[in-house]
Amino acid sequence: MYDFIMEDTPNRVRVIDINRSGVQTILAQPDEGYDIQAAGAAETVQQGQDLWIYQDGELRAVVQDYYAYHSSAPAVAYNTADYYTPPPLTDNATTLPHSTATTTTTPSGGGSPGALPFVIGGIAVAGGVAALAAGGGGSKKDGNNGDAQPNHPASPAASGDDPARHNGSVSDSRFAGDRSTNNYYFIQALNNTDNKEGHLAGHVMGQPLTVRYHFATDAYDRIGGFYLSGFRAFSETQKADIRAAMANISRYTNVRFIEAGASEATLHYYLDDLTIAQEGHAEDTIVTGYARYGGDVHLNVRGFAADDAFRHGKQYIINGEGNFFPAGWATLFHEIGHSIGLTHPFGDQNSVSLSRSENRDDLTLMSYTAAHHAGQISFTLNGERYYINDVPLSPTQPGIYDLIALHYRYGVNPDYKSGNDTYHFSRFDPAVPGNGIYIFDGGGQDMLDASDQTQNLFLDLTPGSWNYAGSKTAQLALNDYGQPNSGQLFIGYGTQIESAKGGTGHDTIKGNSAANYLFGYDGNDSIDGGAGNDQIEGGRGADTLTGGRGADTFRFASPLDGTHDTITDFNLREGDLLELDHRIYTALQESGTLNAGQFVRGSAAQDEDDRIIYNPATGELAYDPDGSGAAAATLIANIGRDLELNANHIHII
Repeated sequence: MYDFIMEDTPNRVRVIDINRSGVQTILAQPDEGYDIQAAGAAETVQQGQDLWIYQDGELRAVVQDYYAYHSSAPAVAYNTADYYTPPPLTDNATTLPHSTATTTTTPSGGGSPGALPFVIGGIAVAGGVAALAAGGGGSKKDGNNGDAQPNHPASPAASGDDPARHNGSVSDSRFAGDRSTNNYYFIQALNNTDNKEGHLAGHVMGQPLTVRYHFATDAYDRIGGFYLSGFRAFSETQKADIRAAMANISRYTNVRFIEAGASEATLHYYLDDLTIAQEGHAEDTIVTGYARYGGDVHLNVRGFAADDAFRHGKQYIINGEGNFFPAGWATLFHEIGHSIGLTHPFGDQNSVSLSRSENRDDLTLMSYTAAHHAGQISFTLNGERYYINDVPLSPTQPGIYDLIALHYRYGVNPDYKSGNDTYHFSRFDPAVPGNGIYIFDGGGQDMLDASDQTQNLFLDLTPGSWNYAGSKTAQLALNDYGQPNSGQLFIGYGTQIESAKGGTGHDTIKGNSAANYLFGYDGNDSIDGGAGNDQIEGGRGADTLTGGRGADTFRFASPLDGTHDTITDFNLREGDLLELDHRIYTALQESGTLNAGQFVRGSAAQDEDDRIIYNPATGELAYDPDGSGAAAATLIANIGRDLELNANHIHII
């Protein structure tokens, strides 16, 4: 059996067991064998510290970001565990398999609004995770004794559907980004790699996902093998809003949701009563929703009974009993996120957790820490007016880390931003998807333009790359104090950006496997085209240029300033070329291949017609405006020694 912990009253904790039927019982109070310690404080637990639970000298669980909330109302405040370490599973004991849940509480029988136990002051009421299980597959009812026994749900039905176009895995894996390496902390924190059942069975990272879903029409839980309490069918309005929420996910990602019959669907939506009665305790626990990885989503009918419960734009719900719930849309996205492979960004589900400053729901809806609160809300119940201060507000869009993780798993919707787009380093903007610092793009000829930047840049067009101006910060979005970082930018997996333009600093610019145009602009830059047939232009300054694999073109179109570039791998066998702009090299013809009479191999011009001089002994390429006349030759670049270079390898533009 698995345990999790909840604060009962300040500095007292009850340890809850979930038995086979899902009913919680109080196992122990702190004075019954459980030693409570705060992180860094052996005896007292203070606001803002972590709560450590020990038994028999072993760490049993940790409550992160502990808050002791005191209200003037006769409410009993509580928190749930953001992090828990379950004890070993005992023989013949199972729990709700592969499930995650969010909880709140209510007085038994509904209670009086004057005693509403709102969780405010740093942890969202949607939050305080109570993970219902950590192992096992699906479950079914055993015909002999009725106990839930481990069982894996059926794999998705075979489908003849063509896979959705996916920029970077299906059509051309060169643009996918390397998903086999040790990935960024924000992907590790959200990406579930253990559970591969239902519609996640057999999925390969980077490929699209098709999910067949169904709205349950009866109270029988197909996985649990039992009848659900308080079940009701979704209204047509609720169904439309849930479909819209799935369409929102599909808008940005390469995940398709297809409505299907009950026998074909791997994702069943249920609306049932998730209240868990407490034995011998004044308060019930309400699970707002839970989901199975690769499987079903359950939503609490007590919070989401209204027709508009899942309407996009709502930021909280007060139900007819006066109980506070997070917004249905945010809860729905969170639970669908679990179903399609996202975990909570904290706890022991992954080896990496988001830091306290970034574990917030505006960066990922998989978090339970509210980033924003309302100063005060009010509502009327039974003719009386009630006020609540500092109410957590649910986000109305997926966070940057949700999008990055989903693009890592499934890629970008190829129809999203499929035109020719230009991106820049931008300020952190909470109002836009990706917060202004995340590039995800479905197609077109796109440009990363950093020409307004004065700091040294690191630009890498490889899908799944962290770009920055100045220096790379420890965290992508926010610093340790929760303030937005500057000069950071991430290019998503499955996103192909074709062109990059540097700034006025000394920049490092890397291409991807596409045919890139890379322009250093100003400064002494280092540019590497990578694979693909690239166009590389250093601009002003002494630049180091590398074409990489493919037939690359090195362009010289900036005013001569006494500096020269270095090409590290000019390769005639691969088809590399040189381009010279006639507006700079005015003694050349306006366009076309260089006239053979204007090219000479050697250390100097031999006659008055020679304009381009290649010295095979030194590798230097020079421009002489008057050949053997009085004007001195100007060094353009060092392109490498002993090349079989001739006029055909030089084009005038």
